[in-house]
Amino acid sequence: MSGTLKSELWKAFHNKMFLLALAAGLLMSAANILQNSATVAEITESTLRHFQQDPERFSGGFAGLLFMLWLLIYFSLGALAFDFYWPILAALPYGWSYLKDRRSGVYDQIVTRMGKKAYFRAKYTAVFLSGGAVVGGTALFDLLVNALICPVETPRIIDLPPVANGCCLSALYFHAPWLFCLAFCGLAFLWGGVTGTLCLALGTLPRLQVFVILFPYLLYYVWNLLYAQLRELFGYIPLLSPLQLIQVSPSYINPGWAIFGVMGVIALLGSVIGYWQVTRREFC
Repeated sequence: MSGTLKSELWKAFHNKMFLLALAAGLLMSAANILQNSATVAEITESTLRHFQQDPERFSGGFAGLLFMLWLLIYFSLGALAFDFYWPILAALPYGWSYLKDRRSGVYDQIVTRMGKKAYFRAKYTAVFLSGGAVVGGTALFDLLVNALICPVETPRIIDLPPVANGCCLSALYFHAPWLFCLAFCGLAFLWGGVTGTLCLALGTLPRLQVFVILFPYLLYYVWNLLYAQLRELFGYIPLLSPLQLIQVSPSYINPGWAIFGVMGVIALLGSVIGYWQVTRREFC
């Protein structure tokens, strides 16, 4: 590992903005967990009451609650906040760092020693990993903590689970739900990573770091509005909105090819345009 990459990784995971993004993500998860605690208590009380009234006809409660109340599935207040603001969480840890390096003069010092290409590779890696760690880490934290309070069993079709046939990895959901959720944690990590690198594509056009941080969110928000208009105009078209594709059970079916296709386009924008911004475009 080069010295530049080590330095970039250390700065990416040891700055106040990374801690702020992580704290915000965990706060959203905590809101989801608290609401789930109340839901589980209510269902447990209702289940006990039905059992006491008619033990012979009792059919049990909701066994697979964990895999229905998880952050990327359930529509709690915390989950809704995460679904809406996760692009900001991805950009907040280190997406602003290139603009800061340019304006502080650190960029010139580094590229003089290491070259622009080495700087870009290190910066891209650090931005990708820090953004992915916050988004994917929040999803994983929520899954593990909810497992302490929610019943953990394989979901049953009779319980009307939220994952429909045709959704990404839907067959796995009913056979190996833990593996299914861990796979979506990995997808959340990738979404956070590629979204954070979009900040590099913006380059030094803005004057303030806050505009760099908000750029992926604003881009995805406009993308989502355009998608909604196209769907209304043409009827059925595949789900192509990044804000919804990160969800396990969005409004429309999210096939795997759509997830990786849209993610690939975003990764291409972040890498190709970002490379040009960092190595070719002059600072102004």
